[in-house]
Amino acid sequence: MKHCNKCNTDKSPNAFYKSKKARDGLHSWCKECCREYHKSEHYIEIRNKYHKSEVGKASRKKYTQSDKYRFIRKRNHIKRNYNIDVKDIPDECQICSSRTRISVDHCHTTGKVRGFLCQNCNATLGMAKDDVSRLQKLIDYLNQNGEVNVSN
Repeated sequence: MKHCNKCNTDKSPNAFYKSKKARDGLHSWCKECCREYHKSEHYIEIRNKYHKSEVGKASRKKYTQSDKYRFIRKRNHIKRNYNIDVKDIPDECQICSSRTRISVDHCHTTGKVRGFLCQNCNATLGMAKDDVSRLQKLIDYLNQNGEVNVSN
């Protein structure tokens, strides 16, 4: 049993959120009290004041540009729109084996997922409008007019 400092009652440990800062690894308020507090006008006023401050704006901007934020948004987008489990997404691009910013490649006509590509390879297909003859002409152009950068 653990004591909630807000409602002054004893509850089971699973009635508390986890906390890395607490000695026992659990928040000092129970989940119910935490939820209640986060809905209170007092908390909302403090939160809004922080978000409008320069420190709050800078913190938000830094977070939204972070890799963690991008990963969470991308993961949620993939789950919602493609019904794919994140564990099924490979670590690298299926074309160039790059491990940076993997995207879902899908057919814009049917919506069917074709695979997982890095942002550069996916953008290249998009710019070529998924036209195989256009891509072949690009390859022919590179072969005729300059050095070919073979990566692998």
